[in-house]
Amino acid sequence: MNMQCEIIKDLIPLMEDDVCSLQSREAVLEHIQTCSVCRQFYETAKTQPVFELSTDETAALKSMKKGFRKIKRQWAASILLVIVFVPVIFLSWGQFNGRGISFTNINELRIANAFLRDLKTGNYEAAFSHIDIAQIKEDWLDEWFDEETLENIEEDAQRVFCESASLLVDDGGITDYQFLGIAKQIDSYKIYYSVIVNGTEQELSLYVNDQGIERFGGNGSFLDNPIAHFGQWSEYLWEEYEGCYFDPETMQYIYYD
Repeated sequence: MNMQCEIIKDLIPLMEDDVCSLQSREAVLEHIQTCSVCRQFYETAKTQPVFELSTDETAALKSMKKGFRKIKRQWAASILLVIVFVPVIFLSWGQFNGRGISFTNINELRIANAFLRDLKTGNYEAAFSHIDIAQIKEDWLDEWFDEETLENIEEDAQRVFCESASLLVDDGGITDYQFLGIAKQIDSYKIYYSVIVNGTEQELSLYVNDQGIERFGGNGSFLDNPIAHFGQWSEYLWEEYEGCYFDPETMQYIYYD
């Protein structure tokens, strides 16, 4: 059998299914006029029986498909139950114990995570947006300053906040962070993180209410520890309004003349 016969045999099924071109059909018909082998193959292909499922076989196949669809629905429902109820159980346990993540501190944790995310990307202006500056202003109006002094507190606070991050910026900023825990305070939550600054792991604590971050800080001296220095930003703002600075040698506030 030559190569042409092989090609004709490949074309015959396509011809029978009516999916070949007119030129291919004419080539097949012309070839089988002179080739008995290919003609026999053509006649055999024309008389191949078409297999159909019996009524019982069709019903069995439909029943099998229906069973598979039911199993898929049951699996999907089971997965949905796990997705929904596992977090609910987890949050309910935290709510019952009064420790860990619970229904009543999800918003505070969201604020804290957004704050850390902005610090990690070095977007300190965005990080400042999570500070509860309204609460700071209210506390200071009650105890220290009048409304006129605090007229531009939001702009002043953002400036001092970003300036206070200078040591942190010099050390490369926060390159990574990890949630450690959360504890209830009187009117807020204390949320603990482990942060990496200049390759060193440090602890960062945030006091967060449902409106934003009241204050934050780290371990160490505010003179040389970048996290502790940054956490003192509201103190620096207070000193600016008060017209003084803190002298670490005498441990006293020194007022400007």
